[in-house]
Amino acid sequence: MGSGGVKLQIPRSSHNNLSGSLPKDIYNVTKLEELALPLNTLNGAISERIANLTILDFYFNHLSGMILINFGKLSKLKFMNFDFNNLEGNLPPSLMSCTNLIEIHLGFNYLEGDLTTPNFSKITHLSKLDLVGNNFTGTMKILMGCKSLHTLLLTGSFDRKAMPIDDDMVDFHGFQNLCFLSLVKCGLTGQITGLIDLSVNNINGSIPTEISQLQLLCELYLHNNNISSDILNQISNLIYLENLNLSTDNLSGKIPSFMTSFNFLSVFNVLYNNLQGQIPTSTQLQSFNASSFEGNPKLCGAPLPNECREIDQENKNNFYQMRIMNAMSFPGVIFL
Repeated sequence: MGSGGVKLQIPRSSHNNLSGSLPKDIYNVTKLEELALPLNTLNGAISERIANLTILDFYFNHLSGMILINFGKLSKLKFMNFDFNNLEGNLPPSLMSCTNLIEIHLGFNYLEGDLTTPNFSKITHLSKLDLVGNNFTGTMKILMGCKSLHTLLLTGSFDRKAMPIDDDMVDFHGFQNLCFLSLVKCGLTGQITGLIDLSVNNINGSIPTEISQLQLLCELYLHNNNISSDILNQISNLIYLENLNLSTDNLSGKIPSFMTSFNFLSVFNVLYNNLQGQIPTSTQLQSFNASSFEGNPKLCGAPLPNECREIDQENKNNFYQMRIMNAMSFPGVIFL
């Protein structure tokens, strides 16, 4: 490429075994809008000469070094994807100046730092944030003010951190568009006091009542914790749930009847709890395989093969009680 510049708007080259570092001349390209080179073996650091793009996609390469301190100059940037690279260091505060960003993908790198420092509320259009598999601290203050956020992925990002106990850490009013929150295998400990958490942690105690405000929530994973059975009553407003996994949580009591109004569930799992009684009858719940209810020996009714005898026993008890009352009212009369 010549130094005079080339009018190329959208260079794309994915899965072509490109290797080495990016040529310096690529930054001389005029009117560059998108730079998409995913699924290659490009290496080296991100150059400070990078153009003011709208899309920057280097998914699955070998890029290393830190995210540019002056990254904020990319004021037009809407989509950035550096998933599966070797980036390290903190998120630069200047990233918050990219106020047009809609999606940020930085998963599976070696990033670290305190997530309470960046002011993500400045990125008002941010709808998806993927920081999976890094090593961040600061937990959930990141969400404050992110009212457009519908997907937050932090799986494996924390290392045995305690759950926040300060009510100011979480603003549930900023969660109203959140559809998916992933904190799987973060090793979080303690009690949930102001946020939704996910599977394979050491969470115990009750879920905050504010969870009922997340009426657009479509996926909720709380399996392999020690969640209080109150969760079954606190999700009554979440009628748009598509996936619900509450397995191995030591839940007890009956499955509430309001779950017959859940019409969108494609995944439902309450394996290995202490639930009991009849499974509420509805087209939705009976459509799941019996394996979704296994490990609850006191549960009965379809789709499980065991019938509910407790109803028959209740009818028998009522019958005997009626006979006793009649015998007391009419002494000397034999009731068959």
